[in-house]
Amino acid sequence: MARSKQSHVTGTPSNSLDLVNLDLVPGNNAATSTGIDNASYTGVRFRRLERGDEPDNIPSLFREWHTSNLLTIAGRGIPVKHWDKVYKKRSGVVETDAWHALRVEWGNWKFLAEERDRFSSEDAFWDKYSNEERERLSYQQILDRLQKDRTWTDAADYDAAMRYFGGDLGRSDTQGVFRYKKSGKWRICDKKLTVAKKWRALLEKDETIRANWEAMQAASPSD
Repeated sequence: MARSKQSHVTGTPSNSLDLVNLDLVPGNNAATSTGIDNASYTGVRFRRLERGDEPDNIPSLFREWHTSNLLTIAGRGIPVKHWDKVYKKRSGVVETDAWHALRVEWGNWKFLAEERDRFSSEDAFWDKYSNEERERLSYQQILDRLQKDRTWTDAADYDAAMRYFGGDLGRSDTQGVFRYKKSGKWRICDKKLTVAKKWRALLEKDETIRANWEAMQAASPSD
């Protein structure tokens, strides 16, 4: 799948990937269960991925997301879902331009893979993402649909959080999840996307808030 230069949800499949691969020999510590480690590495070699080394279609992406040998460290395959940990500078493994080139497209892959994981099977995924003639939607068509759905969902979840907390995201019963520190001062999130994500996380982990929200919704079925 080719690297996109536009936004989080653009890109098209191809047979090449402009990415530097790593073949690292571990120093004092072996790779961890996630496949990478912040230990020092020696014997760093670089090679450009060859044609066919990357997930080149959607079914292959679903497989490589969780189990992959496209990128290896100390002989261990790194699942595509962990590539961000390898290529971000703060990983301490290596600094290259690879992550800058890859991160937008990797975000697209993450978008698709997480959507696939919502379904019980790949067939169930394709049942939703096929047209009336039962033809599978393209990579870009799926991304476009997901972005449209997510935009609507984020707006709805932001409104839900504001409604539940009476417009005050600094209330004590928010458990401080909407607070962040900047320049030494505590602030309250106001970006809709961030608020929506934190609201969803709060609903998932707090049974009381989830039950109260369900009761509020039941009491106002027309909303």
